[in-house]
Amino acid sequence: MQTNFYKLLITSALALSFSLFACSTSASVQINQTIYKMGDNTNWSSPKLDDSDWVSYALGLPEDQNNYWVRIKLIITENSAVEQQAIFTSILGSYEIYWDNIKLSTNGAVGKSNQIEVPGSINFQTPIQEKLWTPGKHVISFRISNYHAPKKLRTHYFNIKIAPHQKTNDDYLRSILIPLVILGGLILIGVFFLLLHFRYARKTTYILFSSLCLFIAALLIVELWKPIVGYTYDWHIYRLYIVGITTFLICLLLPIFFIYHFKMKYKKQLTYILFVILFTITFVVSGFDKMSSYLTQASLIFTFTLASWAVFLKKYGAKNALCSIGIVLFMSMHFIDSFQDRYFFPSFSLIIITVLVSLINQLSRVQQQRNQAKLLSAQLEISLLKRSIQPHFILNTLTSIEQWIVESPESAIEFIDALAEEFQQLNNISNKQLIPIEDELELCRSHLKIMGFRHDLQFKLCTKNIVSGLMIPPAIIHTLLENSFTHNQYTVNPTTFFISCSITVDSLEFIIKSPTSGSSLGTSLNTGTGKKYIESRLTESFANSWSLISELQDDFWVTVIKIPNKPQSNRPIL
Repeated sequence: MQTNFYKLLITSALALSFSLFACSTSASVQINQTIYKMGDNTNWSSPKLDDSDWVSYALGLPEDQNNYWVRIKLIITENSAVEQQAIFTSILGSYEIYWDNIKLSTNGAVGKSNQIEVPGSINFQTPIQEKLWTPGKHVISFRISNYHAPKKLRTHYFNIKIAPHQKTNDDYLRSILIPLVILGGLILIGVFFLLLHFRYARKTTYILFSSLCLFIAALLIVELWKPIVGYTYDWHIYRLYIVGITTFLICLLLPIFFIYHFKMKYKKQLTYILFVILFTITFVVSGFDKMSSYLTQASLIFTFTLASWAVFLKKYGAKNALCSIGIVLFMSMHFIDSFQDRYFFPSFSLIIITVLVSLINQLSRVQQQRNQAKLLSAQLEISLLKRSIQPHFILNTLTSIEQWIVESPESAIEFIDALAEEFQQLNNISNKQLIPIEDELELCRSHLKIMGFRHDLQFKLCTKNIVSGLMIPPAIIHTLLENSFTHNQYTVNPTTFFISCSITVDSLEFIIKSPTSGSSLGTSLNTGTGKKYIESRLTESFANSWSLISELQDDFWVTVIKIPNKPQSNRPIL
């Protein structure tokens, strides 16, 4: 039921986004011809000008010209709208606009050199006086200079639309509403997972997802900057560079996130292959729009392949991810020319929402597991304490003390002190989630000392590669030692227990070797209160980011506990 609700919500939001992005209007006007001529002559705005030698604008402009005119011939029909019309332009240059030889407006200052020209705004609108809007043939003329434009952009950047002034403004406000909502959502999600990474759990998936959201938000800001704030046309090339770089990073981050999210093998190799593909596209494909389109499709194809493999491996959330990525990939191929402009952000929002639902479900499950682990830990603490003071233990202890008082009062006092020390240590750490390894080892030595008195043997603890500052859940190694004495009858003097640690950047691996006796070769840490206590403590502290393996190796039960590495000093203590 909940899954269907999410699907319905996502589909509705996506459809709404598409409809608003695609909304546009046009006036009741027919454009017959768009032509241009290089040079600069103020008489070229006349409707009666003989322009038979002018060239169709569809052929493109030469790169070595900076001054030119454009003439647009149009026909206004009898049933044209009565609303005031306007000319909406986006031209890479400074220009003057003429209507039938009447100057309507100036954007920037047209000049015949780089020093004289003043760059105009990249977006510009010019209202048309009602008296000029009459049925019949008309000519709109543009006197243009573009000395501040890069050569490779001069030839193909000329956009014009004639539409009702107020209606177009209303359509514009509606068209940016959804992008602004998407922008706010992306920033909130990105910041949330960024804080989650640094304050809750340092997970690669969190920082990658946060970066993906924030880079998409940055790209959306750059795209919205043009219609909302605007800029002079000489800055357009820098905007394109920012768009290109940001698009590259988004297309790189999207597959990398899923590589880590689905815990794929060969992470470094896959990342390297992806980078080479995108890097090659960046330098081989010419044109900013074409390059962005190819980058997006390559990234989506790569991600779709990863999601398909994750479905085969039965990874959590893989089916939903595959569905959303498949939809976006289909749209990018179906709407090749308009995808980057109209559907990029709504489509990627679909992927973000799908991933967000998956991550929230994971967080919810992890939190539930931790709450259960806390409750279980509290219950098991009581069970362990009860086991430590069970009647036969107390009886045997009192009998031993009674005997020592008669035979060796010093030994009795030493035993009582050791017993009190262990109970005090257990009491001090029982309510803590993590303790320094030094405290854990001290507790273990106290227990071995007590067991030495009980069995009239010497028990030693040998440690290797243990450094100060390592944090572990309390009494987990102590519990392993208790378990060894429960299932073994030691007779060898001395008997040595071994504890070592393997440290990497990401993990700590504790190896505990407990000697066995002939009668206990079939005993392991697979059942019992002790195992439940250790598992609950590990889950409480590290969620699912731990492992516990116990097996017989030669004459030792070897238990390997692997946990995430926490910041610590590297000062050796042993």
